[in-house]
Amino acid sequence: MDIMKSYKDAEKIWATCRNKRKGKPLPANWRMFKEKSTFMICMPHWAHGFHYEPVASITPNNRLTMLLPKEELLRNSNSIVMALHAMTPFMVQRFGKGHYRIGAHSKYPSHPSLYKHYLTINKANSQQYYKGIKFDLVSGVCINPEPDESVEPIPEKRKVWLRDLKRFKRGLKTRAKVGALTMHIQKVNEMRMENAKLQWSERTPMVVDWDTAKELRKKLVRCMKKEVYSEDILMAFVQSVSPDPYWSSSHALVDQKDVLSVIDTVFNRYSQILRREYGVFGKTLHQKK
Repeated sequence: MDIMKSYKDAEKIWATCRNKRKGKPLPANWRMFKEKSTFMICMPHWAHGFHYEPVASITPNNRLTMLLPKEELLRNSNSIVMALHAMTPFMVQRFGKGHYRIGAHSKYPSHPSLYKHYLTINKANSQQYYKGIKFDLVSGVCINPEPDESVEPIPEKRKVWLRDLKRFKRGLKTRAKVGALTMHIQKVNEMRMENAKLQWSERTPMVVDWDTAKELRKKLVRCMKKEVYSEDILMAFVQSVSPDPYWSSSHALVDQKDVLSVIDTVFNRYSQILRREYGVFGKTLHQKK
């Protein structure tokens, strides 16, 4: 299927629709519907019962408008990142934890085979995603650009954060190097070995998700401020090592090298969230909805 680079392209695709009520099938099991003169690009959605959730609209003035709130985009980011560029000249791309941008991709306006070319956008030719962002389908230009969301750091708090971060990471790595985490590693390995014997549908999550573990993050912040290395925090870092998704008994095992690596990974990946917990940021500027 050709991508929709204008309203007329959408009309041509819609003309091949066999059942207007069920909509026109699109790549990745998405569908297009028509409401009066507006085309709605929708993705399959299972929350509160299966339905097709509107992601973007195309209007006769050749405008594409993104309809999902930012939080809904984050919940469905994988599907949107993989699919949007297969039907429109625009793509959504991840630029960091919870940070997604949208823009005309590098091959605009032509659309070569996705299997032969790597499509991408960069910060200069994209906008931070927000509900209601509009693009001209023909030119690829954003119609209503807004400044990126940003926060005002508090200089004194930032200094404290950097000092405590450096000290705490050094303490964690020292403990890992001298074998102080051996018992934690053994315990995690035992749990993963047992879990690996189960069917996929019966396996329990074995990796700590710091993004959702709010109470654990709060405890980590308290430990950093007091330079305390509690047993559950040490265990959480060991459990932060991601196992091979197709693990066999050997792939599930954690070793000292893994733990040393994951310490940097956790603090880099969740830097903004942890800094917010630490009180580094002041008010949010240009907040996206």
